[in-house]
Amino acid sequence: MLGFMNPLTPMTFRLLPGSLPFFNLVLFIAFSFAASTASLSAQSLSPGEIEVQPATLASLGFRLEVSGDGERNGTVEVAFRKAGESQWNSSLPLYRVSNDAFVGSVLDLEPGTEYEVAFKMSDPDGVEGDAVRQLTTATRAVPQPYRGGRILHVYPPDHKGPKAEPHYKSLMHAIHGRNPGADDVTWTKDHVRPGDTILMHAGTYKSDWKNYRESIALWHEGTHEIPWDGEPDKPITVMAAGDGEVIIDGANRNGEPAHILFDVMGADYWTFKGLTLRNATIAFKAGQRGITGAKGLAVMNCRMENVSNGVLGLDGRCEGFVISDNTIIGTNATDRFHPEGGSAAGRSDAGYGVKLIGSGHTVCYNRVEAFWDGINVSTNAMAEPEFGLQAYAIDFYNNDIFNILDNFIEADGGLWNIRIQRNRCFNSKAAPLSIQPVYQGPVYWIDNVVYNGHPKNSFKLLGADAMVAYHNTIFGYFGMARANFLDLRNNVFRGTVEEDSRPNRKRTALNLSGLPGEGHLIDYNAYGADLPGDIFITPNKQGFSSLNAFAAVTGYERHGIEILGADAFAQADAPPFPERENDLLISADSVDLCPASGSPLIDAGVVIPGLRREYSGSAPDIGAYEYGMETPHYGPRE
Repeated sequence: MLGFMNPLTPMTFRLLPGSLPFFNLVLFIAFSFAASTASLSAQSLSPGEIEVQPATLASLGFRLEVSGDGERNGTVEVAFRKAGESQWNSSLPLYRVSNDAFVGSVLDLEPGTEYEVAFKMSDPDGVEGDAVRQLTTATRAVPQPYRGGRILHVYPPDHKGPKAEPHYKSLMHAIHGRNPGADDVTWTKDHVRPGDTILMHAGTYKSDWKNYRESIALWHEGTHEIPWDGEPDKPITVMAAGDGEVIIDGANRNGEPAHILFDVMGADYWTFKGLTLRNATIAFKAGQRGITGAKGLAVMNCRMENVSNGVLGLDGRCEGFVISDNTIIGTNATDRFHPEGGSAAGRSDAGYGVKLIGSGHTVCYNRVEAFWDGINVSTNAMAEPEFGLQAYAIDFYNNDIFNILDNFIEADGGLWNIRIQRNRCFNSKAAPLSIQPVYQGPVYWIDNVVYNGHPKNSFKLLGADAMVAYHNTIFGYFGMARANFLDLRNNVFRGTVEEDSRPNRKRTALNLSGLPGEGHLIDYNAYGADLPGDIFITPNKQGFSSLNAFAAVTGYERHGIEILGADAFAQADAPPFPERENDLLISADSVDLCPASGSPLIDAGVVIPGLRREYSGSAPDIGAYEYGMETPHYGPRE
């Protein structure tokens, strides 16, 4: 569908027909000037420094401090190009997120690539100083084992046959350079060092960690504690040797799971690749609030099963994680919604597939299922700002999330540049997507698919300075909107046709009664508006049963459309919605959410300047998929 659907592989971009091209280099530089501050009014925009935030594999994030511009009518356009190329590409702009800052991202870039990024600042009252600035920065490279480091071999206890040298009796032996004692690890000068690769040979690695004499330093914990650091260009890698499946089983002889299988909170720049991890409360503990957090953790192409939590990085010092191409299966029921789960008020045997604080994280192409929540920014990231727990510059994309009790994805607690793109989300019992709140923003929701989630509110939107939502296909209504700036375009919201049975509770397709201010962009969306009663609510709480009447009063959704039933899609009946069918899970393979031939969604959208997205007709289709074009890949790649 998109030329840039796989941000881990090389790609090329072009300016799409109908997009607003940024200046060519000559015109672009011509806009640069140094204005005399004496000639500008007190309302003029005065830009400060541009902060370059930690890069991910596929995105660059920026924060521009400003003063002046009391009318808040300044703008910041963005263009980018690969370093050394001549053609500039337009990007989405920076967004005003407070009285003193613009923040935004350049999305869908190539990993490990240097880019030039240019910013053009405008204000009707003028700009103090340079109105155009340019800088050079780079995306993060995909973590790779260091070539030139030592190769260490580990074999399972029952291995028969020859062994490559040097070889070790256990993973802890290889990490610490000495065969561990029963209840502790002796630290020696022979421990792993930056650039080492530990090859785990095929077999099952399991410890009876309640047996004092067999514990290989996992005594009464079952935990691999790792204190040694790699380096940014010389990570320490633990990976399958390629001679068969490597299973690291946290259960002891009595079947009790390890509490933490890998404690890497004190270990920077480690990569785990191609392993199967089983039976743990936490597979990877990478950060604890107020204590410490790892940098540069990569967990790639692994399978985690029967784990209550997959990867937890719960400290603001966590930075630059790459969690990609994993299958992460929780301890909740996998064939139905967890029997004790009652949405956000229920019980759950599993916590989180991935939950993070910090910055520069990439979480992509994972399959996550049978958890309370799927993939999250930690809700309490900003609860105590003085502890430095901020969460920002984080990417969640191309994940396949299935069978979740509460939220598929939470941006809750995010600060700046939370980017959520091209995720497929099937079966949840509560609001599928949560922003409760994002403290400033922007938070990006682009090209996501939600099916069989809670029917009333697809977004639990309790506050953000800036939220943009483009080209999502969601079987559920948008619900209540609360954001200082909301850009809502080219989305499908298809809720249930049943009324809420509770007194004084109405389902609304779009409720703007909590939306402050003006200047929002809300248009070109499609609603399955076949509920009785007033389902479109204006900012002054006036209700309408038709989109046309709502648009005439508010000016919003002048190009919005109403769709009836599921006829707009190739194969998608209205789902049962889990509040009525608690145990029924819908397979993603049984549903086709592409537009049907002749669908009213086809060519009914609008080109969004700076959103580099291909389309096949005279205009983009509304929703996540373009008619006749390839759909994204979700979950682990082969």
